[in-house]
Order: sequence, then structure tokens, then C-alpha cells
Amino acid sequence: MNLRMQYLLSRGYISPYLIKEMHYCPTIPWIIANIGYEIVPTPSIVEGISINANYKELIANKLNLPKPRYYEIYLESNRYGIAGVIDIVAGIRKIHIAEIKASNRTNYKHFKAQLMTYVLLVNDTIGAVYKAHLIMKNYVKTYQITEEDLKQVKKNVKKLWRIINNPEPPNTQQPLNKCRYCRYRPYCPMNN
Repeated sequence: MNLRMQYLLSRGYISPYLIKEMHYCPTIPWIIANIGYEIVPTPSIVEGISINANYKELIANKLNLPKPRYYEIYLESNRYGIAGVIDIVAGIRKIHIAEIKASNRTNYKHFKAQLMTYVLLVNDTIGAVYKAHLIMKNYVKTYQITEEDLKQVKKNVKKLWRIINNPEPPNTQQPLNKCRYCRYRPYCPMNN
């Protein structure tokens, strides 16, 4: 497990990254939290880590995000037990946030779940998020935040805490082709 994740979990926080992983497969965050194994970053994760503030400022300008703008902001919510680094937080009254991905997936529901978890984090620590932007390599998805979005995120956070705190892994049945290429497969108690 990487030190940042170990540190967050030891302080009673989960990362929006774990919410993203849970949406891909509920067993993955259990493996990270209970076995302590985390895979070597994928090429897109490495590329994402290397995205610097100058690039993020360029994105903010292209999206015409309001000012002031802040990049790579670390926030903690004691109420929800969430902590993480948000790529872009912009504005004062109508706050926008953005999550930048180096991937160009067409199935991005897990990225949206991560983004919406950042929305809850910002709502609890800075102020109400008006819009959230998911930036992929070739396109941008913009979401107007609704109460339904926030309710779903709160359910996701509770579900993740249940998964992580359970001594037994979730009984997950994934399609064989999804498991076949999973890099957590050697450590998976389900071992599909």
C-alpha cells in the first residue's frame, strides 16, 4: 500500500481514489485496505501524476473557469471521513471543480464517482459546488450538481467504509474478461 493511502486510512479517512476503485470492482479497495497491496501505477496514472499546475491552468483557461483558481488542493472532511487532492477548485460563489484524467476511456462511470466524491469533499470544507468537470484526453464532461448526486455519493462513502472495515472481502462476481486483465488478480480472494 502506498504511504499516502496508509496514512489516510490510519487517520480514519478514505480517498476518492478508493471510491473510483470500488466502482470498478468492490474487491479492489478491500485488497488495498486489508491486504495492503497496491499495484504499480498504470501508464495513465503515471501520466496523470506528471500533469503539472501549468497544464491545469491551461485547462482552467480553456474551460473559462471562474477566479480565483487553486490547483492540487488537499482537503479533509471529518464529517464524511474523506480526504484527497483535487486538481482544480475555481470560483467563490459558484464553485467549479475539475478532475483531469490522462485516460480516454469511453466507460468512465468510476471516474465520475471519484469526481462526485470530490464534490462532497469541497461542499463540506469550502462551499457548494456549482459544476464539476471531468477532463479526459479528448473530451470534457460537465455536471451540474444535484441533491441526488450528493445522496448517491454519501451512500457510496458508507458502502466503501463497510467494505474496508469488513474482515471478509465482498462477494464479488465480475465478468471473466474483466478479471482476466485485472492487475489485482493474484491477490484477489475471489480469484475469478
